[in-house]
Amino acid sequence: MTINTKIKNQPELLMKQIIISIFTFIQLLTSSSAQSYNIDSLNQKAMDYYNEKDFTKSGLVFDLLFSSQNIKDPDILYNASCVYALNNEPKKSLQHLTELAETYLYSDIEHLSTDSDLNNLHEMTEWKMLIARVLQNKTTLPQRRRAKIQNELLKTKKLLDSDNGMLWSGNIWHDNILVLDETETIYTLNRTIPNSIKDSLIYYKQIPAKTLVHANTNQQFENEKWAIVQNYDITPTDSCQTPIHELFHLFHGSQINIEGNIVEYLDNYKAKIWLRSEFEALRNCIKSIQKNDEAMAKIYLSDAMYFRTERENFFKKQNHFALKLETLEGLASYTGFKLSAHKDLYRMALIELDGRENPNGLNRSFAYATGLAYGLIFDYFHIQWRSDLKHIYSFRDIYKQVQAFKKTPKSKTENIKRRNKYYVIEQEEMIRKITNDSIKLYYKNLFCEQPVLTVKRDTTDKTYYMSYDMNNTFTFDKLGIIYSDISSASANPSAFGNFKTTGETSIGKTGILITNDFAKLTFPKPTKVEGTIIIGENYTIELNKGWVVKQSDKKGSLEIVKE
Repeated sequence: MTINTKIKNQPELLMKQIIISIFTFIQLLTSSSAQSYNIDSLNQKAMDYYNEKDFTKSGLVFDLLFSSQNIKDPDILYNASCVYALNNEPKKSLQHLTELAETYLYSDIEHLSTDSDLNNLHEMTEWKMLIARVLQNKTTLPQRRRAKIQNELLKTKKLLDSDNGMLWSGNIWHDNILVLDETETIYTLNRTIPNSIKDSLIYYKQIPAKTLVHANTNQQFENEKWAIVQNYDITPTDSCQTPIHELFHLFHGSQINIEGNIVEYLDNYKAKIWLRSEFEALRNCIKSIQKNDEAMAKIYLSDAMYFRTERENFFKKQNHFALKLETLEGLASYTGFKLSAHKDLYRMALIELDGRENPNGLNRSFAYATGLAYGLIFDYFHIQWRSDLKHIYSFRDIYKQVQAFKKTPKSKTENIKRRNKYYVIEQEEMIRKITNDSIKLYYKNLFCEQPVLTVKRDTTDKTYYMSYDMNNTFTFDKLGIIYSDISSASANPSAFGNFKTTGETSIGKTGILITNDFAKLTFPKPTKVEGTIIIGENYTIELNKGWVVKQSDKKGSLEIVKE
């Protein structure tokens, strides 16, 4: 009887707990301390709840965001629409989707019509009107896209011409920049592209698939080096940061050749503890600058250097790889934002620090955040830290050479750690180490004990590009790096072919093992081989003519070889 009573009253009790939880949550967000929440932190909080499938709390955070801020970011509007639909608030969902269609001319009908988050809107009259408007937007998309790209490239050129080489002793603008869209159409202001069509000042043409990889990077095209930018990153909200970033690589690459590979030692849990603590100190330093508290900014900068020194000394033999990557991507990140049209660079630095602090991707993404942060901090303190682009930069060496920083009061190690969440980070990384040890066992079985498919490629082929999610990699001892989300693009018929991961792409569940020099690729054994198409559980490979699959050992492993 007692048990039955508890079961009977449980829904009522549960509802009270939910109401109390939501009430407490709202109080927290609307408290005086929460007033410092900005658009980015609130949006991130809402998406965290979305990922946890707590759509009620996610909707409440979006409510607070829209009530306190004038939101103009299409991504936020779309994500909020999904949350409201899932939370059974269709009017709010359709309100923001309609704004997207009418104000921002949203045109991705394929994604909109298949997004399961919006399923409960499909029977509403307003949904049919929305679909009609999005379809209309799609018909005008090509002309609008050309106009948008032309405008953003001209804005980029104007910004760089106004800098006129003051930042790096040379104008970063180059005519060899093109934009690539999902239809394999390229757009450029450069009139030298053969067989291109002119529309106002923009030239465009469709190119064969796999000519260029769909990633923001420098690539060979028409026998020249070009800065390639993806169409989805050419937007007014980007404020020209991405094209400037890639143009800097073009400018920088003409003066020094740096390999920007993954820094393997940063997958070590000790290195992650020090690096993440350095991130926290840099955040605190920038927040102090925002408050015009120069004294505390110096203290937190000193803290950041303490963590950096510990890391660099402990991994002294390997740290040159980190310095190279910071020189390559860190300086590009700093330059991209510094010369962009972004008004609040400190806010952007905090966004980068928050966004790049993914423990599965710190081994490469860290440089984008540290380069921007240290560059802006050094500028704040009026340090003449930028010289030529023909050497490897060390932020630690720059700091040590500044006399004013030598007068910063020395703090006790314990105080440095506590004010930068060192012990919290340490605990998180110790737990993650246990998880990573089990992941390593999974990959040992997958790639070392089970049959596999391998292929060796010519690393001198500079037209073979691979694009991967830097937040989903795993260092597998000395065997190489495991990439859970990666694809290739090459039109070179001499290469073995192209590949891409498919389906669920997450560390510990799938992946492709690639040696550090990118010379050998190892795939889990495929489930099907049909002619030139190889299909694995989470990947596909399309072979070029003249390449075949053969058995390589008694265990049943296979190898892609040239006939």
